[in-house]
Amino acid sequence: MTRPSPDEQGLAPSVDTTVSVQDRTAQTKRYVDLYFTHFHSHWPILHRATFSIPDEPPLLLQAVLMIGLWVSEKASARQAAVDLHQKLGLWGREQRQRPLPRPESLSLSSLVRVCLRTNVFYYPSMLERYHDVDSMACIWIGVEEMGRLGLAMYKVCSLRRSGNSDDIEGRLLQLSDLQYPVPDSRLLWDAKSDLELSQLLQLEAGRERLDARDMANWISVCGTVLESGSERWSL
Repeated sequence: MTRPSPDEQGLAPSVDTTVSVQDRTAQTKRYVDLYFTHFHSHWPILHRATFSIPDEPPLLLQAVLMIGLWVSEKASARQAAVDLHQKLGLWGREQRQRPLPRPESLSLSSLVRVCLRTNVFYYPSMLERYHDVDSMACIWIGVEEMGRLGLAMYKVCSLRRSGNSDDIEGRLLQLSDLQYPVPDSRLLWDAKSDLELSQLLQLEAGRERLDARDMANWISVCGTVLESGSERWSL
């Protein structure tokens, strides 16, 4: 049986029915903008130019809104962020159909375990997800976002390790798990529109680049350079 989404379970942020649709849309946009203004610069996981509020998966949009609510620094908004975090966490734990005695420490390792089991960070599998997609820009964005998510998760795992090592339970992500090339240049990532990105990708296609399919160019192999080299990626 298909499980209901967070929206269907009432896990989306509560809606004030006295507020007009236009005002709710404006509020949503405001918190999404706050996410990209304050969070995105430190954790550039989502492609800003192509993020579309009406078209994003509800769970992703709610996660973005949760962060936007929190960074607004308004007491009421922060409480709404905490409430949404708890509801989404509850929904996520129900998907696993088992109790989690310590959700804060186990949720990260559980996410890592799922990603590794399903080859989320394995380059051929990343490409395979888009085997029936014709748009070069769409494929690039999807693979790039997944790669940046992997590096963000690695950073979180590294921060977790730097804490009390005796308090870590389960498997945490390692650079050797990131079996894909280093994310592309900021020039491509900071494209302001689909059209600009498509044009830049066409220009890049005519230039000599590292072979992304060559395992020697994957983070799992050259990760020590990523960590200690002079050119560090933004995460």
